[in-house]
Amino acid sequence: GKVYLNFSKENIVKENPFAAQVEVAKYLPIIVSMDFNLNPMCWVLGQFHKKTFYFFKEFYLENSNTQDASIKLIEYLNKLRERKLIQAEPNLIITGDPAGKAGQRAAAGQSDYDIVLNYLRAHRYSYDFRVPDSHPAVKDRVNAVNAALKNFNGERKLFIHESMLKTIKDFERVVWKSNQSMIDKTNPQLTHLSDAIGYCVSELMPVQSVSIGDSKLRVIIR
Repeated sequence: GKVYLNFSKENIVKENPFAAQVEVAKYLPIIVSMDFNLNPMCWVLGQFHKKTFYFFKEFYLENSNTQDASIKLIEYLNKLRERKLIQAEPNLIITGDPAGKAGQRAAAGQSDYDIVLNYLRAHRYSYDFRVPDSHPAVKDRVNAVNAALKNFNGERKLFIHESMLKTIKDFERVVWKSNQSMIDKTNPQLTHLSDAIGYCVSELMPVQSVSIGDSKLRVIIR
């Protein structure tokens, strides 16, 4: 029942594949992909280049909220800025859970994303907002991630830094429910980090529909 069948130690790396010996490639924007579960709140940071993903930072915050997570994100980005590792325009690509667009949990009618983007603007970070209005189908999202982890030709297009221990645990342990139609969410510590990565992958390299004759197939193109 394992969800991410293509994940292995070959997806775990010690260095940034886009810029050796530095945490972040300064010529690429930083992806911030978010899952807004309140406990834990899970965000991941990564980069994307030539159809390859590299994730290097995880935020796993227990009993937290969007304001606190935004502050921690700004603190981390400011440290990168001080080291002159944030130079690309836009600085960030924002992806994540479409449910974060709703305003029911936030103060003054603001959505979770409203709060995050207000913090980014206040600290002069530019961004490309890439959050769809609705969730991708779960199977499409999982298939997109598995194809990035390892495609039919044996190529790997998704890498995770070895320091992201909770994310690695997620990919190793997340399973399907017995009918294999939905992901098992009974363990509150699992699924959120891999979901955050899944939202990013399905937005930047989605499953595509291809028509062949009178048939319409769901095809993952890499």
